[in-house]
Amino acid sequence: MNAMKYWFTCILVVVCMMELPAWQSADRLIPQLGKITIDGRLNDWSVPFYKNDLTKAGRADFHGPDDFSIEYALAQSGDDLLIAIRWSDDVLDSRYIPRDSARWRHPTTGNAMDRMYLYDGIKLQLQTDSLQYEAWLAPTVVANGSPVQWETRGPRNNRVAVNLMEANSVKDSNGVYTLEMRLNLMALAGQLPIEKPQVSWVMIDQDSPEAALASKLETLVYFHGRSSYFFN
Repeated sequence: MNAMKYWFTCILVVVCMMELPAWQSADRLIPQLGKITIDGRLNDWSVPFYKNDLTKAGRADFHGPDDFSIEYALAQSGDDLLIAIRWSDDVLDSRYIPRDSARWRHPTTGNAMDRMYLYDGIKLQLQTDSLQYEAWLAPTVVANGSPVQWETRGPRNNRVAVNLMEANSVKDSNGVYTLEMRLNLMALAGQLPIEKPQVSWVMIDQDSPEAALASKLETLVYFHGRSSYFFN
């Protein structure tokens, strides 16, 4: 590995170990939505989707929307927080990563990082003054029968595994993966209302399913952002 590649790899590993300093938008209202079925199909979503509002980082040779693009929406139905994602990707590089396999160590530098950054995936964080929740998902259903890789709740140094999210994913007629998620807010927080949660995203695109893991650091691209929301 030449010096430039070595330092590029080290920088990426450090970034993947950090809580990302995500770009933050103005407060957003979570709209109401009627009762829906979590089947991955988004034809019953009648709320606006956000697109092109996340910050890109990583791979320099990213080719724009034909390479990878995402849209997402949040809604409320009773005590449930609903989340939808449209994931358009020219190369799907996804697999099931259980929590006990979530860390990976670089064979040359010895640095450890989250293995999920080496595959297509979604990191979702929801935070308030008293609540910290994190979920990792694949864009499609993986070996455990769900897009959800794993979920945790609690502070960074004392997170506890939970099983709170209901999720599904399908591939539509245009080749776009559509994901649907439901979180019961009472089960998540233990009390209502939840005041002004911050929602953070990391959307990861990898286009090298056959490549060695170490070389995937050089092809990593991700989009990240954070917004504060309030409920009706």
